[in-house]
Amino acid sequence: MNASKINVPLYIQIANSIVERIQSGELSVGDRLRSERSLSEDLAVSRMTIRQALQTLEEQGLIERQQGRGSFISKPKVGSASITRAKPLSCGTAGTAAR
Repeated sequence: MNASKINVPLYIQIANSIVERIQSGELSVGDRLRSERSLSEDLAVSRMTIRQALQTLEEQGLIERQQGRGSFISKPKVGSASITRAKPLSCGTAGTAAR
């Protein structure tokens, strides 16, 4: 296992993999991602892990999720970083402030 991924949660690793596919042009605006079930089976992880990864991408504005239709690569929002400049997600400690 890659030493840099040891402490990174699996859902973040999956989300980063999707971000890399967007940045490389493999996925573009409007493309539909595979279903949660398909992703979970292919990656041998639970659907909950896939849901967390997709929720993280949705919160970042990189995908839109539509019930019954699937998850789609979003158009960049006005005033936000474009998809090609999106930074990979990191595993920070949310809610802690520097003292």
